[in-house]
Amino acid sequence: MGNIKFRFFNKILILTLLFSIIIVNESCHVQLIANYDQTAIDDIIHTYREVDQFYISLLNVPPDQRTFQNYSKNYYSIESDIGIMVLKNSARPLNTESSKIAQNILIMWRKHKDEHKKKNSYDDVLLTFDRETFFDNFSAMLIAEQSKPKEGN
Repeated sequence: MGNIKFRFFNKILILTLLFSIIIVNESCHVQLIANYDQTAIDDIIHTYREVDQFYISLLNVPPDQRTFQNYSKNYYSIESDIGIMVLKNSARPLNTESSKIAQNILIMWRKHKDEHKKKNSYDDVLLTFDRETFFDNFSAMLIAEQSKPKEGN
């Protein structure tokens, strides 16, 4: 039950951050957020594709074959991609909101990896819920980036 509350809280936090970005972007002429960055969009889409393919691969095998060992290399590779996304977002000035979302994604990824390692299995219901949660987080990050002003606007 605590897991579901944590995930619900994460969704609310992301939506609040996204709403804040949109309001600041629409109501001010002083730039308080980073400019739009197509490279960031490409990174978000690339990393989400890796995460989604990972979850699809898990869902396409029977639960008794979802041992951590069978997926550990994928976990570490994707964790590295997410870590790079966090690093890039943190290095951009005025990019606090996107950095927070990226950090949240990394925290969730590590938490799910550790749970899978501990239990050495991954339930269908939890897999589906976790996949949807990552979709929500990456979507929020993508929308946040797309709502940023283009350079020169």
